[in-house]
Amino acid sequence: MAYETRRERRLRLEAEKRRQSRQQVGGFLLTLLFLIISAVAIIYIGNRHLAVTSDNEQSSLDEQSDSDSANDETAHVEPPQSDQGAVINTDLPIVLAQINGELGISMKSGLADLPNQTTAAVAMIDLSDRGYSSVNYNSDIQFTSASTYKIYVAYAMIHDVETGQKSWDSPINGTTWETCLSRMIINSDNACPERYLSLIGYSRFNEIVSGLGVSDKTVFAPYDMRTTAADLALVLQKIYQGELMSDENKNRLFGLMGQQIYRQGIPAGVGDKGAVYDKVGFMDGLLHDAGIVHTDNGDYILVIMTNGESWQYIARIATYINDLLTNVN
Repeated sequence: MAYETRRERRLRLEAEKRRQSRQQVGGFLLTLLFLIISAVAIIYIGNRHLAVTSDNEQSSLDEQSDSDSANDETAHVEPPQSDQGAVINTDLPIVLAQINGELGISMKSGLADLPNQTTAAVAMIDLSDRGYSSVNYNSDIQFTSASTYKIYVAYAMIHDVETGQKSWDSPINGTTWETCLSRMIINSDNACPERYLSLIGYSRFNEIVSGLGVSDKTVFAPYDMRTTAADLALVLQKIYQGELMSDENKNRLFGLMGQQIYRQGIPAGVGDKGAVYDKVGFMDGLLHDAGIVHTDNGDYILVIMTNGESWQYIARIATYINDLLTNVN
């Protein structure tokens, strides 16, 4: 090799680098062009295959349709209406397990006779025409009612006024009939309903409640008050539909339920998507909530009874059901 000066050597090396760079760029561009052409070819072949398959399937469907029409030109079958309530009934055990998991609560069976190793009972009755009918998950399981029994007492007290046996000014437990009812519902006061039950007797009270059409699992004795989610939902439905009291007294009762001070359950779950008129019950590990939910899409009854759960748990169930009902097209 001829002698190179430093300058000549530098120029030669720079020229070689430029040549190598051009070769690399050219190779890259050729590879990219090959990939693009291959992709276009694959897409074209795939579309042709789908088009042929679609034509064949359509031809088969047309032939089947012609055959059906030939067999019975007048035949017409309506598609079955979906019962969304049944969908919730099917999905609810999975949803409850998911809620328990998200809240860090292990599944448990605080009541020995509860199925599915859960301590929740849910009853929902759709009062609109959204196609949800009802939800009944463990709703016939008997729970200690806690203060939800005051819904039954409220009906009995109102019935006494409407039948003329009492007036709203009648005295009871050092106050009036009207004030007693208000305290019992808004503050969940115990003194007034206990006094009422002592006046009429548990035997008579059970006769009154039985006349509402509830099951034999709703029964009351001193310090042993029992009911089911389904029975609470049934009575609330009958009150809502005007079967058990006048509109004036129905509005009176629902107005008090809308003011009740324990709002961590169903009201918290519904939030600003509806108005909730409810009555809670809590005692030891029992947490219950029973009420009417009013939304722009229609109203529904919702009763949730639990043993060993939390208000947040009840709220999450209420959110799940309310979101389904209020998002119906």
